[in-house]
Amino acid sequence: MREDTGSVKTKILIVEDENIVARDIQQRLRSLGYDVLSIASTGESAISQTEKNRPDLILMDIKLKSGMDGIETAEHIHNRLDIPVVYLTAYADNHTLERAKITEPFGYIIKPVEDTELKSAIELALYRHTTEVKLKLEQQRVKELTHKIITAQEEERLYLASEIHDDLLQGLVAVLYFLQMIDLSSLDQKTQNQKKELIKIIKSSIGRCRGLISEIEPLREPKMGLIQAIKKSIDQKFVNADIKVHLDYPEKIAKINLLTKTNILRIIQEALTNVQKHADATEVFIKITTSRGKLRLKVKDNGIGFNPKSIPLKTSPHYGLLTMRERAQLIGGELTLSSRPGKGTTIKGIFPLIFR
Repeated sequence: MREDTGSVKTKILIVEDENIVARDIQQRLRSLGYDVLSIASTGESAISQTEKNRPDLILMDIKLKSGMDGIETAEHIHNRLDIPVVYLTAYADNHTLERAKITEPFGYIIKPVEDTELKSAIELALYRHTTEVKLKLEQQRVKELTHKIITAQEEERLYLASEIHDDLLQGLVAVLYFLQMIDLSSLDQKTQNQKKELIKIIKSSIGRCRGLISEIEPLREPKMGLIQAIKKSIDQKFVNADIKVHLDYPEKIAKINLLTKTNILRIIQEALTNVQKHADATEVFIKITTSRGKLRLKVKDNGIGFNPKSIPLKTSPHYGLLTMRERAQLIGGELTLSSRPGKGTTIKGIFPLIFR
């Protein structure tokens, strides 16, 4: 927390094993209006003081002579605490700089230190850190809102499935039962044929209702694996369709939690719905692979394709693409789409496998 008026000073920890250099930086910082909490000469000491005092910013010498160097120390702090680090260095070879980048530093200051450069680096680092914190908070709010929306969608699915089952499906079953009980043997052949056709239509409608219920309701069977759920969805969606679906998947996929499984399944279902409604395709290829704790998904069709740039993401019929991306982000994944007129459409996703 800091204010330009100086009423609340920025707290800085110096990590430097050259005492003369450290004292010089300390004096410069105080003259510039900053509050120097302390000076640490080792990585271990820096970590301890950071955890205890929680500085607003750390000035970290890359080359520490004993124990952990500055990069190792910064990496440890970066992984555990959200505190910006600015590196101090007299020189830096390419290898050192590449190592330093991994820790996502907020700046570099070349020694010997000058007041103007010191102040600029600190202010820029603090501004960037504040901006990133605000952005993370906003992203978290968006994620929470997305979670609420998707949860509401799943609840609505359950409600619709129940309504279809309790009202429409049960009504059709009752009509079918009574229709089959009616004796039409005394009537002409035309009427009997109409009865048979009507029974056929009702049975088909009952089958579609059951498929729709299974498609839209939330996963009620937590033990059902992802591949099993995908196969079930494909069988129901394309039972009477002229589209051939190819599913390629590994022999074993570790169990994943219900949230992740549900959203990956919904993404595939939405992709297949788009193929049915808009692609004019004859084949769909679904490929699932896993490696290094990630699940990779590819859904490709041989349909008419389209120009993604010419269609706003939120415009029907491609609004489902936005929902798919939101679902992917909700479970920490990424989703990309590529398509060209006459070349079909490909959707790719990468998702972390969150193990039970």
